[in-house]
Amino acid sequence: GVDANRGLIEFSDLLKRPIEAFKYLLGTCETSRVTVGGVILYLDILFVGTTNDKYVDAFTRTPDFPSFKGRMELIRVPYLRDYEVEREIYEMQFQQAVVGRHVSPHATWAAALWAVLTRLKRPDTDGAPPALKTVLGGLSPLSKADLYAHGRPPAGLKPDVARELVQSVAWMSEDAAAASPYEGGFGASPREIRSVLLSAARSQDVACLHPVAVFQAIRDLCRQKQLYEFLQLAPSGDYHDVQALLEAVIDRYAERVDREFQVAMGLVSDDEFERLLQRYATHASAFLKKESVVDPITRSPVPPDESFLKDIEDRCGVGDGRERARQDFLGRIAAFSLDHPREPVPYRELYEGWFEKLRAAYFKENRGEIRRTLRWVMDLLDGTKLRDDERAAAARAVSQLVERFGYCEKCVGPTVSFLAVRRYA
Repeated sequence: GVDANRGLIEFSDLLKRPIEAFKYLLGTCETSRVTVGGVILYLDILFVGTTNDKYVDAFTRTPDFPSFKGRMELIRVPYLRDYEVEREIYEMQFQQAVVGRHVSPHATWAAALWAVLTRLKRPDTDGAPPALKTVLGGLSPLSKADLYAHGRPPAGLKPDVARELVQSVAWMSEDAAAASPYEGGFGASPREIRSVLLSAARSQDVACLHPVAVFQAIRDLCRQKQLYEFLQLAPSGDYHDVQALLEAVIDRYAERVDREFQVAMGLVSDDEFERLLQRYATHASAFLKKESVVDPITRSPVPPDESFLKDIEDRCGVGDGRERARQDFLGRIAAFSLDHPREPVPYRELYEGWFEKLRAAYFKENRGEIRRTLRWVMDLLDGTKLRDDERAAAARAVSQLVERFGYCEKCVGPTVSFLAVRRYA
């Protein structure tokens, strides 16, 4: 306490000790002084103690609790519910110099995402805004995690419902934190996730700290149900169902590496889909206003291309009500421009559902080419003989994965093998 004067002193796991061992703190906190060796020392210290919920619950039932409660503030510190913040922590702790092997892209992200998913609880719809009751009732753990981390609503919602859902994230978080048991008060702890990552880093199946090894380490953890309380929670839909949560993480990882591989192949990049949405906005606006657009080549005014509009709408599943869909599309741009004057329109964020459907439609048309290139890459890495054009395409994809996305030559193999089995078998 003397060394901490004018600062802070922490009593770690305070309540694991008998109460008699720290009763002296009552007088010390109240008078700001302590007697050491017959000498009275005056203190200016912030006293902090840590413990877990079980010990707090037991402490509140002791006769001494009222005396302590009048001299302390209980501050709840739940586990993180933002997987991007959790990922950043593991990225700092699990670097190549620490684990002794290359850390493959998305390894720490996969562990962080699964950890956060185990900590989430099904939204309570009782106090929810009327327009959101149905949406919240069907909100998946992954969608809830995306809302917490990115403020990103699930695809397919009407624009006004999506906006209200994003605006309600703070309420949703506070409501879940006030419940009993509270969100973030259960689930995989950071200590357990570090053990998962360390186990994955020792895997003999892959040469890197790779997501595939992380998934296996999580499966091994889930088999030890008797050791971890969060594994014993009764599932509520996909909430608390650790195996279903792991499958959701694996699917999301497959989407990520699929997208990276497609870019590495030289297929259309995400920027091109954003340009398509920008062009759609231009032509939809001109169509509704009965105006012309400027031909990018001749620079002369021409009618809006309705066949282009219909093609985009068909790919995005608009169906009937095309004019209303165009009005809604432009309405989001207008609302964004009012709130963010002079800022460029983030088409990908505003129209994520359209963006993903355009991408999915395009790559569905190129599925055969993707599957062939995956096979060529695996053959190249295995030393199988290829034609010159096949070898060149495979080498180009590997080079892009290494240079653009941070893979090493050792982790490209398990990544493309995983992708081939998971999405192109």
